[in-house]
This record gives sequence, structure tokens and C-alpha cells, in this order.
Amino acid sequence: MDAEVLAELKAYLDEEIDRRSYELEVLKKIRELVERELKEASFKSAAEVMEKKAEERRVIPLLSKDGKTTLAELHVEKDRIRIVPSADLKVYHGSPPIASFLIGKVLASMVEEDNRLVDEGKISEDERMKYEVNVSGDVIREIVILNYRDQHRLNRVREAARWSFQKAYEQATQK
Repeated sequence: MDAEVLAELKAYLDEEIDRRSYELEVLKKIRELVERELKEASFKSAAEVMEKKAEERRVIPLLSKDGKTTLAELHVEKDRIRIVPSADLKVYHGSPPIASFLIGKVLASMVEEDNRLVDEGKISEDERMKYEVNVSGDVIREIVILNYRDQHRLNRVREAARWSFQKAYEQATQK
């Protein structure tokens, strides 16, 4: 190739490099703008994340009437409550305050209400409240309640559990 053709090729390549360098710079600036907008749209402060986690999972102690003894703890999550008796308190599955009132009356009535709502098509089968009593021997390890659905029901469960565990505590300390 002669020098003139090589000079033309070099000039062409220089122009293309300049043009494409400019395009590359524009693309980089657009990407920076998109990244900045994306960060602003999805960024949550550590405090917001911790507050959300605290809302999603919290522990509510159930205290005795005198406020000195923790009878149980309610571990509350979005769609689940775990009632865990205090390690110092042996609560028996057949204990009347637990079996007759908390399980037999309060939880059973909520399940009946949900069964009716499922039959009427107002809630789905997956939204129906369920509960399970986990025992070790005859001693309750935890009561797990799924799909409690709202604050009103949480309050009912908390108050019924507090009363039931208070009565079980009183029975245990009288013996």
C-alpha cells in the first residue's frame, strides 16, 4: 500500500475512534444517571431496614399480675404467633386454663370463624387460621398459631394467653 492510502486509513480510524469515544462517554453518563436514580428508588437506610425487621418480628413478654415473673413470650411475625412458656414454668397440655380456655374456647372459636369464612368464600383455604400445640411429654413447649391475620386477633390471643398462663402459674405455685 502506498503512503496516501495509509494516511487516509489512519485519518478514518482517528475519526471513528473520536466518534466512538464520544458515544462511549455519553453512554457512561447515561449509566451514571440510571444508577443514581436506581439507588434513590431502592435505597433504604439502616434504620428503616431495622425498623421494618422489628415490625415483622417482635417478642411480647406475658408477665404475671405482679409484673415480676415472665410467664411466656409471644414471638410475633407477619402471619405467625409462637407462644413459648417460660422455662421456669411447666405448663401441662391438659391444664384447664390452657386446654379449656385458650385452646378450647379462644383458638377453636377463631378456627370455626375462619372455617365459616372459607365456606362463604370470603377467605381462601390458605388464609384459614391453624394452630398446633407442641409438647414434650405432657408439658407444652410452644403453641404455634398460623394466619392470625390482624391486630384484633393478636390482641385476643395475647390477652387469652396471659390470663391462661397466669392461672396455670397460680395453680403451679399453690401446689
